[in-house]
Amino acid sequence: MQYPDGPLAGCLPDVFRLESQERAGPSINPCALVSLRLMLEGELDSLAVTRVNDHLLVAPFPIEVRGRQPVVHARRGLRYQVLLDGERILTVESQGDDVIPAK
Repeated sequence: MQYPDGPLAGCLPDVFRLESQERAGPSINPCALVSLRLMLEGELDSLAVTRVNDHLLVAPFPIEVRGRQPVVHARRGLRYQVLLDGERILTVESQGDDVIPAK
């Protein structure tokens, strides 16, 4: 049912008329559906940003601050990177809950 071409190519129509095989109504970006599904499942669909101990931390997974330590909730065994203060890149081999040294 996606629009096959034109300015709405790839979008999903709100209405699909079977008789005439026409797409109509507002168009839905399929990425919005993926983002909604991820959020409903408790997953992040973008970057997480937090400030802790006067440092700015950006990670591809949710960040929790425990005490004064940032903890990234990632998938065990996954290798990823975090950005500290916009200039320092740290590579992490995930243990599932990863304490990030923000010093």
